[in-house]
Amino acid sequence: LVGKDDGVLEIYTVDTEDNCTLYGIYVSCQKPSQRFHFNLRSEIKELETKLNEERTRYGEMTKKGGNQAAYIPTFEHSNNQWVNLNPWALLASYRCQANVNRIELRVKIDEGTYGPLLVYICPKSHPKTVQIRSYEVKPLSSHTRVHSFDISRPLNTLSFHGNFSMAEAHSWLSLIVPGVPSARPLTDTVTVNYQSTSNAATQLQITYSKGSITFRSDSVSTIAIIRDIISEETTTRQIKVQMSCELNDGSVEHCLKLIHPRMTHLLNLEKKKMLASALKELEANSDDISFLSEKNMKILAEHDAIFQDAERDSLEESNILSLYETLLLSRARLNGHNARGKVDALRDLLLNRYNLEDVIAFFKSANDEASLRY
Repeated sequence: LVGKDDGVLEIYTVDTEDNCTLYGIYVSCQKPSQRFHFNLRSEIKELETKLNEERTRYGEMTKKGGNQAAYIPTFEHSNNQWVNLNPWALLASYRCQANVNRIELRVKIDEGTYGPLLVYICPKSHPKTVQIRSYEVKPLSSHTRVHSFDISRPLNTLSFHGNFSMAEAHSWLSLIVPGVPSARPLTDTVTVNYQSTSNAATQLQITYSKGSITFRSDSVSTIAIIRDIISEETTTRQIKVQMSCELNDGSVEHCLKLIHPRMTHLLNLEKKKMLASALKELEANSDDISFLSEKNMKILAEHDAIFQDAERDSLEESNILSLYETLLLSRARLNGHNARGKVDALRDLLLNRYNLEDVIAFFKSANDEASLRY
């Protein structure tokens, strides 16, 4: 309410976003008096009292239960789906602080880990309610659709042939990668290409038709995941299929070279972080650090920036070690071997003595030993 000296009274409404809108104008022959303002304050106070009483009554009614009808408030939330690693099932809860109405949670997921991700949203309201949102995590959750496929890469091929329909082949595709439309294409043969956003940008090509589906990828890890999913699905549905798998040993070295730049960056960042910490301690305990080399002086000057970079992109928080382990185990599993006993030695090599040539030699040696043993 806005009262003017000329006797005009303007009434405005205010919405939830504090936007004012002129509701009406009233003209009075007399100037607003102190009594008018006093009466207005009294009415507002009376309305506030009634509101608090109704709020208390509503809370008591919902707590007691019974047959009374109660209005359950609704609230909006965004539905952005994320994904990227944890080799274990996740159970986590978070309680927001007062007056918080927005929260963003991020979960990393290893490829090969799949299933529903259930989110229970519990607002602070009466009666107590919960909204459940379900997000389906696909086995190849980090793969996105692309238009091209590099056939010059060393490719592994996995094929299934049998008495299954085009619709069934399309449903298998939807089990594996995200973003597959529910309706199958109307063509007799379909070819789609994907690229991983986390597994060193490896590629996947899927070609399917009635009675046939073929997967080609430069990653044996991807092929191993697909084989497990399709085999389980055909067994569950009792569909007889013939499976063939052709592995290209050159694809393992190819993947190791793809991961190499990322691994080198993380190791160098970790070394710079440790060196920057030591130089900072030296600076705090020494009056003269002029003897430091130009390179070390630069690292010392960039101490804060180095730690910020390491916090955003650390070796511990990344899933790069699991990429190496999965590559080792998947290649062995597809060959009918078990390389789990080599995992500790691989981690030691990666963390303490990393060198691309040594890692390639390690994978070759592990494969040769497994072949001789079996």
